[in-house]
Amino acid sequence: MDFVEDLFTLGGASVVYGPSNAGKTFWIVDLGVAVASGRPFRDEMEVDQGAVIYVALEGSHGAKNRIEALRRSGKLEPGIPFYLVFDPVSLLEPGHAERLAETVAKVAAESGHTVALVIIDTMARAMAGGDENKGEDMTLAVQAIDAVRAATGAHVCVVHHCGKDQARGARGHSSLRAAVDTEIEITKLDSGMMSVAKITKQRDLAPCDEMPFFLKVVELGTDRRGKPITSCVVCHESPSLIEKPSGSAGRKKKLSVDDVVKALSTGDMARTDLIDLLMDKHECTDKTVTKAIVAARIAARIGECKRRPADGGRALLWYCVRHPDDSDSGKGKE
Repeated sequence: MDFVEDLFTLGGASVVYGPSNAGKTFWIVDLGVAVASGRPFRDEMEVDQGAVIYVALEGSHGAKNRIEALRRSGKLEPGIPFYLVFDPVSLLEPGHAERLAETVAKVAAESGHTVALVIIDTMARAMAGGDENKGEDMTLAVQAIDAVRAATGAHVCVVHHCGKDQARGARGHSSLRAAVDTEIEITKLDSGMMSVAKITKQRDLAPCDEMPFFLKVVELGTDRRGKPITSCVVCHESPSLIEKPSGSAGRKKKLSVDDVVKALSTGDMARTDLIDLLMDKHECTDKTVTKAIVAARIAARIGECKRRPADGGRALLWYCVRHPDDSDSGKGKE
């Protein structure tokens, strides 16, 4: 039974992997918060609500900041059964799988919800003292994962790194990939501003489309030196924003954020009109224009508003937040 539509099954196992700074932990934690809240993931994939346990084995301060950013963004509301756990978990040492299963039982009793998802971050820390490239050690780790899901009925997802050659998949012995039901690769796109989650293995469900996203910075305060403390939350985008080779020769020019802002500097414009204008003026594809618009939104250079035309419908308009030549005094619309 898939508790995240076409993605995760109860009692299953998965691995989410990718290079450092691609956003893999942010992505899986965002999914976990969707499960705990019972809201659709990416606003389109149906979710059956259940409690979620996030076992953060590295970077406790970073994990706490991620959760605080989710709270401040409104994604993680009070009372949602999402549990952050720092207790050490080893997938190699005897007794640890049983203790994790006991934690699952306690969370279920306390929250009143069945635990649907257990996230272990990361595989390397959960295998500390072992060798993830050795079949014997990886087999022990897989057996521990199997023991937890068999005892609890929860889906167990491990966050893992890729090797030097990302095309070869998750780091370590291949028995991990053979054992899991779902494998998800997180890759940072060439633009550097957006990442994509791609299903590279799906045992019992039909693979879903690629899932692009970007990270939005959330300010949490300042440290004792007055420097800003920040974290990020995931913002999901349409798969149509993943630019692929089109084969057309005449429309391959790049588009900058300033090009988008300049086009709006004279006044508001409907989104479709803006795309058509930029495509014609700069001889680029609609996907190139859309990516530039997304980049401008991320940079807070443009915004959006809904206005009610005379016919009673709603039109989505784009407006300039700050002109390219403006100072930080905020002359543009806010």
